[in-house]
Amino acid sequence: IGRSGMSILFHKHREELEKIYPKIYIERIKNRIADRLPLAEMENAPFYRTTAMVCLEEGGLLAGLWNLGDREDAGLKVYAERLKYDQETIELSNHFNLNPLEINSSGAYLMAADRGEELVYALRNTGIDAVCIGEVTGDKKRVIIFDDEERFLESPLYKDIK
Repeated sequence: IGRSGMSILFHKHREELEKIYPKIYIERIKNRIADRLPLAEMENAPFYRTTAMVCLEEGGLLAGLWNLGDREDAGLKVYAERLKYDQETIELSNHFNLNPLEINSSGAYLMAADRGEELVYALRNTGIDAVCIGEVTGDKKRVIIFDDEERFLESPLYKDIK
């Protein structure tokens, strides 16, 4: 309760709070507010060399991937066969002619980590459904691989203009 308001206050007054509270407390607030993953996993994220995290919301996975690429100034390669969907999501997407990759995915996260497979294993051991869907690349291309076909991601902003 009140997490959104606390987040606004934290970001608005972060410098002031950093003068008052110990660094470990500030890190816990930041992780709990921004990422909303279980705190125990966030404390262990540095062990897996987690370098980025994006909360998925409006625009779904595609918007999240685009935002992650922008934030990290990196390219992305995602393998479609690794993506997990509930059958109901596929059914409703087909019924309403929607792309399941663009549906609001609040509660899901994208994480980039040097030891991604180990992080996935650790998350699964805590009961969190996780999968390694791709990799960060050195070029600026952001693609999803469907079988042998590369499809480039479009900016969510560009898609709104069409």
